[in-house]
Amino acid sequence: ARFTLGGERDSLFYVFPPGHDQSREDTPESVGFEKHYHDIDVAGFPPDYLETFFQQYEGPACTLFRTLSAIPGRSLLTTEERKTVTAFLALQAARVPQAKKKYEKLVLDSRRADASDIATSPQVFDAVIGVARKHGIEVGPDFQPKLLEGLRGGHIFPIVHKSEVSVGILRLTHAILDQLDGMYYSLLYSDGPDWFVCSDYPVALHFDCAVPADLFERQRNIAWPKLSPFDQTIYMPLAYNVAVMIHRFE
Repeated sequence: ARFTLGGERDSLFYVFPPGHDQSREDTPESVGFEKHYHDIDVAGFPPDYLETFFQQYEGPACTLFRTLSAIPGRSLLTTEERKTVTAFLALQAARVPQAKKKYEKLVLDSRRADASDIATSPQVFDAVIGVARKHGIEVGPDFQPKLLEGLRGGHIFPIVHKSEVSVGILRLTHAILDQLDGMYYSLLYSDGPDWFVCSDYPVALHFDCAVPADLFERQRNIAWPKLSPFDQTIYMPLAYNVAVMIHRFE
């Protein structure tokens, strides 16, 4: 809302589609909103649970950004304000489509590696079968060659459920927050006409995700991937006239 002409969610703002010279006026609800984007299918939780969960971060952040926008030059005054900015930045970086796809690919690649290890390594296969039997699951003696045949023929393949990717937003947020710990904060203000621009990828944070190569370590760590940022400085516009940089050097 703080990027619109009227400062409200239903106010007009200018849209500049990539690769086009012409801009147009529109509203955030028309171009920056997707229904059921965060919906989950998890027993005991409503489908919109994540939206409710995110509100605890979005509410304080929007209030703070409105204050910063109205008082150009104001600093972050308290530890709580810095935590508010950090949590919102991490959440924004984790929930955009590009980040969700990156997490989904991480899970898929891990499961392909799991299946390949089980199908090709007698030692890994025996270890997995041992765990299965402890849980009352019996596996036939010809299971390993059939698994390998199914994988090579494309008849057996991993999938990632939409709910798992949505919950992965929280895991990515945690990994990003871990990287932001101990970094420095700077606020940038503009008095125009070169205002800050809100993008469909709002945070300048480029990163890679990884998990251990060993199957059992991979399984234990898939929920909390190791994040490796490519940049020393992370940038995010908070409103049309204020932006934040979080950086490693004072």
